Amino acid sequence: IQRIFDYGMYRFGAMTDPDGVPAGLQGPWLEDDKLVPWNGDYHFNINVQECYSPAYRGGHFEHLMPLFRMILGWRPLLRENAKRFVGIGDGYVLPHSVDDRGVCIGGFWTGTIDHASTAWVAAMMMKYVRYSGDVAFLKNEAYDFMKGAMRVYRTMMEERNGRLSVPLGPSPEWCGADVRKAVGRDPSFQLAAAHRLARDLIDAAARLGEKPDPMWLDVEKRLPAFTAGEGGISLFEGQPLVETHRHHSHMAGFYPFDTIDIKANRGIVDETYSIWHLRGTGMWTGWCVPWASILNLHVGNDRAAVELLRCWDAYFCNDGHGSHHNAVHSGFTAWNNGLSVMQMDGQCAATTAVMELLVHEVNGKVEFFKGCPPEWKDVSFENIRLADGTSVSMASIAVLSNGFLAPVQAVDKSGTAWVFDRLGFEGPGAVGSMSRMGEETIETVTTYGSDVTANPKPKFGEVVTEETTLGFAFGDERESFRLVPNGKGGVAVYEAGTANPLLTVSSAFANGLLSFSFTSKTG
Repeated sequence: IQRIFDYGMYRFGAMTDPDGVPAGLQGPWLEDDKLVPWNGDYHFNINVQECYSPAYRGGHFEHLMPLFRMILGWRPLLRENAKRFVGIGDGYVLPHSVDDRGVCIGGFWTGTIDHASTAWVAAMMMKYVRYSGDVAFLKNEAYDFMKGAMRVYRTMMEERNGRLSVPLGPSPEWCGADVRKAVGRDPSFQLAAAHRLARDLIDAAARLGEKPDPMWLDVEKRLPAFTAGEGGISLFEGQPLVETHRHHSHMAGFYPFDTIDIKANRGIVDETYSIWHLRGTGMWTGWCVPWASILNLHVGNDRAAVELLRCWDAYFCNDGHGSHHNAVHSGFTAWNNGLSVMQMDGQCAATTAVMELLVHEVNGKVEFFKGCPPEWKDVSFENIRLADGTSVSMASIAVLSNGFLAPVQAVDKSGTAWVFDRLGFEGPGAVGSMSRMGEETIETVTTYGSDVTANPKPKFGEVVTEETTLGFAFGDERESFRLVPNGKGGVAVYEAGTANPLLTVSSAFANGLLSFSFTSKTG
């Protein structure tokens, strides 16, 4: 897992130089003895998005700019596409496969009318704004692109039984270009992309001090979040997932768009995942495996998330750990003979998936170490970014060294004191470790949910906002502490039964770092 991250981030940096040309699916590593796969194009129905995905969590925001500059330079052509497609002069339509001039490549017509390609690029731009805080880019460039993309979506929609509906659209790569099977009403992929776009526009307007367009609010209110039927979420109306499929498009409302409320739709979510698992991996390709890892992580399947990354490395990488579209080794998928097509989307997506194991965030809610199985006793990371730009460094094991618990660090731009730990508050999958220092040895005590208590139970990564009691057990010995917020972002730590705090962390504490120690009765 460490190597997947290290090598993937190295190659991501090499292919997305901020002063270089935008990276296609092969980056700069193009064969010179034959035509480059897919004509060396830019694929915008997932592949380019995966290639650039490490920029966000990795904090390499400047690596996105060559891509954004290229796409924004195509706007006159994209406006012409919108005029031809839906008859409006103020929209933007980006086909899924284009050259470096924005000109559509090939005759794959379902990709040409896949407007989620445009919406997904708009989502990338808004995600950059959130992570980087670059409001000038939002105001001068991204906002116009996002509004143009939404105008096309709204023009595509029609009224249907008091709701909005997309009368015809594709679910990417389903049934190829078969005009009778490849498209349908209200594709779940298109619905998720439209909702992501509407929410991003509403957020963008707030950041710019503007009122949101009532049309965006109407789309968010009246457009269905997904299309459901037998087997949970469908690809489109009347089309459940009936076979193994490499593009997990019907599940895009979970990831990457994060538009489906999992708790509110638990039954449908469980059915969707059950059918997805049942259909299997028989037609999967390299780039869809890391995506599947993150989808599993979304619902708490940490072991599946990790094992899928290991499968990607084992089956889709060559001896030099290079990423391929088809499987290099047999046994996982029918897409074999992998050495014929090298592709970077899987490698970059796997890098992103590793970061998601450590820092998983859905619409601002952060969960740390969600993808780390209990047997991973010593896990740490440095400088992973949250969606607001906060850089976090953290270790899941607290080691008692010279009387002090090793601190968990979070660099919070507001200076807020954060309390992070992984001590069983959320059940058996959330396990932490503490070590006790002796005169000659270090004894490690693993604590499961029964050994650590918290009242009330905090959510991982959240600022402590009410008085919380933490209890720890070392064998027969038990210690408890009170964490008391002062209402100003600070926290005081008291030993149980005492009136004077062991320490107080103020809201001005620069690194947002909280650590405390205690001495057991045996020293």
